[in-house]
Amino acid sequence: GIVTGRFIAAAASCFFMTVVFFAHFSAMPSYSMDRMGTDAALAGFVAGVFILGDIAGRILLRNSIWLIGPNRLCLLSMAAGTGISVLYLLTDDVAAVCLIGAFHGFTYGVAELCVFARVTADLPESVRGKGLGYFTLSYSLACALGPFLSIVMVNEELYDEVFILGLGASALSAICALAMGRDTPPEDDLNDSADVPHHNAVLGALPISVITLVFLISYSVVLTFIAPYGIEMGIESYAAVFYIVLAVATVVSRVLIMG
Repeated sequence: GIVTGRFIAAAASCFFMTVVFFAHFSAMPSYSMDRMGTDAALAGFVAGVFILGDIAGRILLRNSIWLIGPNRLCLLSMAAGTGISVLYLLTDDVAAVCLIGAFHGFTYGVAELCVFARVTADLPESVRGKGLGYFTLSYSLACALGPFLSIVMVNEELYDEVFILGLGASALSAICALAMGRDTPPEDDLNDSADVPHHNAVLGALPISVITLVFLISYSVVLTFIAPYGIEMGIESYAAVFYIVLAVATVVSRVLIMG
């Protein structure tokens, strides 16, 4: 079947780690400008350095997932991310925050790669598309809840509380990763795909990657600066509600399409 104990644990781990990502990412520009005195351009970079770490983690450890084990690697990554989250509370130096953000992004990128690899390997090929559709609902909900909670706190200038939220969600993600249990080998058809030349795999993924890139660029622009924009326009509460409306629309459309 699609929904197993490990599927639920992986979805919960994905939900909490994604809350961490979006809560930090949506709060960081306002935090950078208010607490560290940066301009908007540098604030965007401070937020974006998390993504650079995310990308580095995915690239550097993509071939080590099944050597180490996705469950184990996800747990280690989120445990490390929980420790790193504490460091945000100890400094407001721009360079230090960027360095922390890069390492934090690295742990998130590795953990998310692992949890998707685990779920994909467990799903039978005949229901893999539908299963991933249900699984990514956890990601979609976190994409709304993380920014919503973050912007509510930013409106009250509760920046430390945003980092504490991230710390708690990161710890919960690690606990859920632990509940995923022992690692088991991937299905045979996934093993066979490992024999596909690297350049062929890249070319095969390129079309959907470009579509995703365009979509996420537009989303990230809104995500990064909707909090300071809402404050400037005097519509702080509406900026937060935006993500709740987005979540409802996403869930409804996903459920209707999957039937």
